[in-house]
Amino acid sequence: MPFDQTLEPSATERFIVALAHPSLDDAVALFSTEIRAEQRYFGNAAPKLPASSLSRLNTPGGLRLGVMVNGRLIAMSRVDRDGDAVMAVVQPSRGQGVGRQLLQATLSRAASQGCERVIFRSSRRSKAFVSLAETVDATLVDHGSGRIDLIFAVKRITHIA
Repeated sequence: MPFDQTLEPSATERFIVALAHPSLDDAVALFSTEIRAEQRYFGNAAPKLPASSLSRLNTPGGLRLGVMVNGRLIAMSRVDRDGDAVMAVVQPSRGQGVGRQLLQATLSRAASQGCERVIFRSSRRSKAFVSLAETVDATLVDHGSGRIDLIFAVKRITHIA
């Protein structure tokens, strides 16, 4: 059978992948390097992902999912057994629905593994996080000092628009 170019994925086609396989370790390392190297500024800019959150993303175990485009990891999430979660999207892919797509997949997989709630922690300075919180079925908890949590009761989640 001759090669059919129509079977090639488009340049923007995204794939949700489980990151447990060792063949993806290099992609995870490159993603982490890219996130760590991002320039962030004080003021109205999105806050830089804390080193502790990046470390949690890279910790083996738990539920780890990613979004791949053309063999490149552009977003990653991780949920611990207790439902504590973290997610990051590389700068060039923000604002394109990648985080929302990964969130939906993460919540769905967490529910299928028996998790009853998932908690994402962030800063009120993260405009993307606050915007997401305003459009999904979740509870937003403001702890003051700029720290907020977004709590999902995953048994109730069926679809995120």
